[in-house]
Amino acid sequence: MKFTLWLLTAVVLMVGMNGCSGNVVHMEEGAKDAVISAPKADESKIVFMRTGVYGVAKQTSVFEIVDENPKLVGILASGKKLVYTTTPGKHTFMAVGSGLDSTLMSTTLKKNKMYYVEVDIVGGIWSVADVVFVPMTDKADIKSMLDDCQLVKLNDESQKWADENAEDIKNNYLAAKETWLDTDLEDRVIIK
Repeated sequence: MKFTLWLLTAVVLMVGMNGCSGNVVHMEEGAKDAVISAPKADESKIVFMRTGVYGVAKQTSVFEIVDENPKLVGILASGKKLVYTTTPGKHTFMAVGSGLDSTLMSTTLKKNKMYYVEVDIVGGIWSVADVVFVPMTDKADIKSMLDDCQLVKLNDESQKWADENAEDIKNNYLAAKETWLDTDLEDRVIIK
């Protein structure tokens, strides 16, 4: 009982001191109040964000699937956001949690449009958890998350990490794709 109380107190203090923000590795941190520019006429942008206390000790990697190969978009910890600029049209994204769980999201992006997606961890703070994409449309929720999250960007260390783990990342994609294909269309995460 004493150990449980001590552990609960330690977790509450850790989360409180970190402001529900995790440390992200292999990424460059930017200013929390960094302004995200609107997409150009021939671009689409997706802002991927992570908040909350679930999975605060976990990293989540986001990839775009290009020609059946995962391309690193970025790595998120709790309390972080990243901006991905791409072309309009059909795209598939994958999120991989630190428990090696992965999920896919299909998109048909419109030109000159900004999209917002929460990359959420469903499960415990340190236990194996599932990672999910949650497309966001509520303007108040989006503003709150944008304000609460610090911007992170890819750097040389990011790509080095992705190259060193390419085989595992590809295997995660193949497993996620198999699950995706077995999932009913109405249950798939799709941004339109």
